[in-house]
Amino acid sequence: MQVPMCQGRCESEPSVVLRGDLLVTQKNNCCRTRSSVNKLVTLQCSDLTARSFSYQHVTGCDCKACDPLP
Repeated sequence: MQVPMCQGRCESEPSVVLRGDLLVTQKNNCCRTRSSVNKLVTLQCSDLTARSFSYQHVTGCDCKACDPLP
């Protein structure tokens, strides 16, 4: 079973600030989930039992600001 996910590259934007000193920063963007729906799937196990699972099925992605590193 394939589960869609958001991944890949997004453009980053350099930014130059001049306040006494020259400061160059990089605004990084990451591919993030924009929209998803809750789906229920029933899987057949090797012992012939069936199990149901719920998961978030990604339906759209966007480039958004990355979370800051801890």
